[in-house]
Amino acid sequence: MGSNTTLLIDGDSLIYASACQETAVDAIESLNSRVNMILEETGANKFQFLISEGKTFRHDIAFSKPYKGNRKKATLLQWLKLVKEYAKQEYKAWSVEGVEADDMVVYLKYKIKNSIICAIDKDVLKQCPGEHFNYRIPTGHTKPVGFVKTENEEAINFLYQQIMTGDSTDNIPGIEGVGEKGALR
Repeated sequence: MGSNTTLLIDGDSLIYASACQETAVDAIESLNSRVNMILEETGANKFQFLISEGKTFRHDIAFSKPYKGNRKKATLLQWLKLVKEYAKQEYKAWSVEGVEADDMVVYLKYKIKNSIICAIDKDVLKQCPGEHFNYRIPTGHTKPVGFVKTENEEAINFLYQQIMTGDSTDNIPGIEGVGEKGALR
């Protein structure tokens, strides 16, 4: 990766994971450690860190269940506000309202030449063509998943498949009776 490459970091999950630490110091150290890991693994020195603020347009869409309403609530998010403020100051994080940070990194991917999306969300990694960096560290591992590539056709197919099947993780209904196999056909 060249020195002109800009990382587009979806910071929401980094902040969320860091805010779940026991102390404020641990929360800040966790965020710094995660950002440093991404920079070391990618070899990049330029990045844009994005975080979401408040409700997004998806919360206003009339689904039968609330957007992301079925996710388990973290029991320890006492440092969320602190970590967000730290990211804004330390990493010059862009705070976006009305859309999620992962939506914004995809938008910026099309605007900023020579950029790489850094995220863990399948919606971002599989719907946007190109090379991306998945910073998720699988259970039992010490290194992140790493670089992944999504081809144009794969990205289009994933989008249409999700439209048909919905996304249970986010409480988004699909077409009744259409599962993954049916959508693939």
